[in-house]
Amino acid sequence: MATSSHLITSGQAKQIRLIGLILLPVLALLAAGYFLFLRTDYAPLASGLRPAEANAIVAELKKQEIPYRLASGGGTILVPAGQADELRLAVQSGSVSEPGSVGFELFNESDMGLTDFAQKINYQRALQGELARTIMEMDGIAHARVHLALPERSLFRASRSEARAAVTIIPKPGILIDEQRVEGIRRLVASTVTDLKIENVAVLNQRGELMTAQPISAPDRMAAATKLERAYAERIGGAISTVAPDLNFDVKVTTSPSVPDGEDGAVPDLKSANQRNYAVRIELFTPRPVPASLQAGLEQAITRSVGVTAAAGDDVQFLIEPQVPAPALVPPSAVEAAASRQPDPSPAAMLNGNIIALAALGAMAIAGFMMLLAVRRRRLVHREELYVRLRDQLLIEQSV
Repeated sequence: MATSSHLITSGQAKQIRLIGLILLPVLALLAAGYFLFLRTDYAPLASGLRPAEANAIVAELKKQEIPYRLASGGGTILVPAGQADELRLAVQSGSVSEPGSVGFELFNESDMGLTDFAQKINYQRALQGELARTIMEMDGIAHARVHLALPERSLFRASRSEARAAVTIIPKPGILIDEQRVEGIRRLVASTVTDLKIENVAVLNQRGELMTAQPISAPDRMAAATKLERAYAERIGGAISTVAPDLNFDVKVTTSPSVPDGEDGAVPDLKSANQRNYAVRIELFTPRPVPASLQAGLEQAITRSVGVTAAAGDDVQFLIEPQVPAPALVPPSAVEAAASRQPDPSPAAMLNGNIIALAALGAMAIAGFMMLLAVRRRRLVHREELYVRLRDQLLIEQSV
């Protein structure tokens, strides 16, 4: 019995090994066929999405019953590779967009029952969405949102208000938005919206920081330029005193343009020529000419002190202080003699002058009276003509 049982067990083991040798190649062939022919490859539809954008795209994919997968914490959406290009074009065209970011497709189905106020609101929403889409098509812009404040049109000038706009942009990681691109976005919005001035367009980043430079008022600009020029003059005066202490210089400094770079009119530190956006003109006035050898030493001292250079448009000039001649004193006797030589007006001359003035006033009064009579006569003639036309019209109507 033990031998028979052992033989049966050995036979079963051989059968199991045989079945395994047959099934393993079959399973390998089935797996290879699945991976080669039946498995669906997924390709990225969009990456680096914000939650609101990913939610909108996923909702549209579910609506169209398109399979999808999420990766990178929901920031990347994968779709079947065969449909990826078509779906990517749909996303780029705006048919699959973030909620609230609608364009002029809002008017594809017009509702005749909407009021004028509702139509204006829809137009404003569509305009905001189209501007945001245009900005997001620029290189390096991941997301953009536009808010417009369009006032109601009024016939009264006092009650009119200006249109305003605010643009929030989020750049792609590692992308820096420079001032030229910010200015281009401002010009785009101002050119699209009616009666919108470019200075009323504000551009903000994702941190809520203003990316547009604030305008500096004219008094602040003048004050900043004056402080800067005074700082240059003080620095130059100290440099001159070490080179030529025996000469008394009158230093005059001007900057061109007169507005230095700074925030809200604040005067920046004295920068080198390659770090500032203005040129410096220095004029040194002396009571007598300065020798050429001393001029070279002064220029070197000024260059070391404030960093002026001809390549940046800076200029240093040595000028002689103009001598103002003293005014000539006139003796009092000469003044009294000149006054005594002036003839006094005679009574006859004064009378003639008064008569001429009265005659001129009388002529003006007569002319005004004649003009008044002419106007009154013209009005009477007009009334008579109107009366005649009305009478003739009534007679014609009665005869009919």
